[in-house]
Amino acid sequence: MRLRDQLIGAVLLIVATWFGLHRIAEAKNETTVGGGVFRLDESRPEDMEAFRVLLAQITKMDDPALADRLERLRGDGEIWVAPKMGPDRWAVFVDTLELVRRIYVRRVALLDPMAHLYGVPRPDIPLPYQHAHAWIGLAGALRHELAHHDGATEELPAFQAEIAWYESLRRSPFLASLQGEDRLAWEWGIESAILSARKALEKETGAAGGAAPQVYSPRGARPMLARIAAALARSGAAAGSGLRSTSVRWPTPASVCPECSRPLPRLKRAVT
Repeated sequence: MRLRDQLIGAVLLIVATWFGLHRIAEAKNETTVGGGVFRLDESRPEDMEAFRVLLAQITKMDDPALADRLERLRGDGEIWVAPKMGPDRWAVFVDTLELVRRIYVRRVALLDPMAHLYGVPRPDIPLPYQHAHAWIGLAGALRHELAHHDGATEELPAFQAEIAWYESLRRSPFLASLQGEDRLAWEWGIESAILSARKALEKETGAAGGAAPQVYSPRGARPMLARIAAALARSGAAAGSGLRSTSVRWPTPASVCPECSRPLPRLKRAVT
């Protein structure tokens, strides 16, 4: 066989091998998040509209850079929707063989963040508080997964990025522009998200996430520094964000963010 034919055969073999490995990586990714996934693009108008609303909300929260980054990732095919992902996760980053690297968003969380966070009706929590908590939780979860996408292989830097994002929201012109009950609702949502992230960080890594944050009561919005379980019980929805499922480290070749869940708010699950 001539050298030219040998080279062509070698190239074809390499290409076929790459496509085979890529398909295996895609299958592993899909299995990890429950299957039935699809790329977030214009072929899914309902999901695209929900994503645009999310980006608009993040921009409203004074972080257009995060919104732009998420849109670029979506355009590059790196944000997918996972309809079968369990209710304990907003989103998750999955990297298989360094060939398929995607952020998967739970479809319910994308279409209706409040329905994801509050699996059952919570009439005891005013709707503005639920609304703020849900948007903050979804955006913060995506900031967490973005940190993994950008190279954070451990949970500590990912949680640090997430908490820093919440802190920046607390100092933002957006929050400063709010008044009355609207401001109290968003302050409560921010503090609940920070509490959740710090407790999850401590559970995952054993590293304290800093002093216990103040949690705001939906009624009086007075800061409390009581024990975590009592604070969760008094603040209602904070219980949902403060409890997360046990982390799972997926075996190689798939590497998944092991602590990206935001369980539903069921007070009976609180542990003192």
